[in-house]
Amino acid sequence: MEPAQILKSCASRLCRLMCGNGSALEPAQILKSCASRLCRLMCGSGSALPKTVEFFLGLRPDGLLKIEALGRSPQHKKPDVRKGGATSAHQAAEPRKNCISESAEPRKNCISEMDKVELSFMRILVVKLGAIGDVVHTLPALAALRRALPDARIAWVVERGGAAKLLQGNPSLDELIELDLRGWRQSLMNLETQTAIRKAMAGLRNARFDLSLDFQGLMKSAMVARLARIPRRIGFARDALREPASALLLTERVKADDCDHVIRKNLKLVEHLGCDVSGEYEFPIALSDDDERFAAEQLARFDGSVAILNPGGGWPTKLWGADGFAAIADRLLEAYGIRSVVTYGPGEEALAQSVVNQSRSGAAVALDSTLKQFFALAARARLFIGGDTGPMHIAAAARAPIVALFGPTSSRRNGPFAAHDAVIERFDLDCRADCYRRACSHTSCMKIPVETVWQGIVKRLEIEQRELPVLSVER
Repeated sequence: MEPAQILKSCASRLCRLMCGNGSALEPAQILKSCASRLCRLMCGSGSALPKTVEFFLGLRPDGLLKIEALGRSPQHKKPDVRKGGATSAHQAAEPRKNCISESAEPRKNCISEMDKVELSFMRILVVKLGAIGDVVHTLPALAALRRALPDARIAWVVERGGAAKLLQGNPSLDELIELDLRGWRQSLMNLETQTAIRKAMAGLRNARFDLSLDFQGLMKSAMVARLARIPRRIGFARDALREPASALLLTERVKADDCDHVIRKNLKLVEHLGCDVSGEYEFPIALSDDDERFAAEQLARFDGSVAILNPGGGWPTKLWGADGFAAIADRLLEAYGIRSVVTYGPGEEALAQSVVNQSRSGAAVALDSTLKQFFALAARARLFIGGDTGPMHIAAAARAPIVALFGPTSSRRNGPFAAHDAVIERFDLDCRADCYRRACSHTSCMKIPVETVWQGIVKRLEIEQRELPVLSVER
C-alpha cells in the first residue's frame, strides 16, 4: 500500500473516531486505535500494537495516554481499582485477552466503545465451506454480525457448488470466495491444481483478514484460515468440534453445546465478539426478479395452493418411501384441495418421478428449480414435507409450514426451529441415539406409517393461521 493511501486511511479513521460516530472516546483510545491500524496497513501485524510504537506514542502498558502529553488535568486519571478507587463499570472492565480458553464464558451481548473501534473496520472471514443446510444454519450468525458491525468488511469462503450459489449476491457480504476443494482433491498431484491452490491461498493472504470465524469445525476449514495467515482464528471448543484436532489451529475457542440447535451454536461465535444475537433469526438470501417470477408462476399453475414434497435425503438412511409421499399427495388433494410439487436435487430425478407415478389421482408433479427459486416458492407454499436435507432447511428459512421426517439424525440439533412445525420421528429405537449412519442394514427409524405422517400434517395445517378450505362431498 502506498504511503499516501496509508496516511489517508488513518486520517479518515481519526476523523470518524473523533466526530463521526457520535461516541465520546478518550484521546488515548483514538490515538492507539489509529496507530494499530497504521501498523496493520504497513506490515500486517494484526491488531497487536508493537511495544516500540507504544513507547513512541507515550502510551503506558495499560493503554492510557500520559496525561502530561495531552495537557489534561490529573482528575481525568483512571482510579486504581486495586486501591478501592471509585470507578464506573466500563472503567473497571478487565483487559481484553488475546486468547480465550475452552472453559471461558462467552462475552456479554454488548460492544464497548473500544471494541467498536477495533471491530468496526476489521476484515472478517466467515469460514463455512458447505453443505447447503450448514450454510443456511450459519446465515443468522452472519446477519447478527452485519447488524452489529455495519462498517466491517465481511467475506465468506465456501466450497464451489450449490451452497455457493445460495450465497451469491448476499446483502450482508462484501465478498464471496469460492474454492474448488472437491476438484482439488480429485487431482491433488496435478501441476495445474497445485498452482490453483497456491494462487487461492495467496489471494486469501493478500486480503489480510484480521479475524476468522470457523463455523465448520473441520481440519480443512481450520487449515484454510491458518494458511491465510489470519492472526485471530475463532472457532468452537474442542468438545463441540466435528474434528477435535482442528482446535490446534485456532487461537480462540468458544464453548458451545453441540447438542443444542446448530443455529444457536453458531450464534455463540458471534456473541463471543460482543455482538447482540437476540431477536428473530434472519436469513439474508438475495432473490432476483426471475426467482420471484418463477414462484409466482408455480402458484398460478396450481390455483395459488401448493405443497412441496421433497423425497430426497442425501443419505440413504434419511429416505422415506416414495409410495408414502405419493399417498400424502393424494390425501392433500382430496382433503384440502392442495396440489403437490415434488422437488429434487442432482441424481434424484428418478426418485421424484417415482412419487409422481405412484400418485393415483395425479396430484403430484415433478419440479426442477434452483436453490433460490426453491426459497421463493417455499415462502409461498402451504406446506413442506421432507426429511433432514438442505431443502428442508431452506424451507424453514423461508418460514414455510413444515412437517419434517427424522431418522438417523437429531431433530433437536438439525430440525425446524419454528414452534409450530411438526417433527415425525420414532422414539422406540435405541439405535437412533447418536446414530448419524449413512448406511444401515434395516433403516427402521424411517419406517414411519403414512397415517402417522398424515396426522402430523393435519395438526400443522390446523395450527397455521391461514384458514384452509376443507372440501365436502355433496350428496
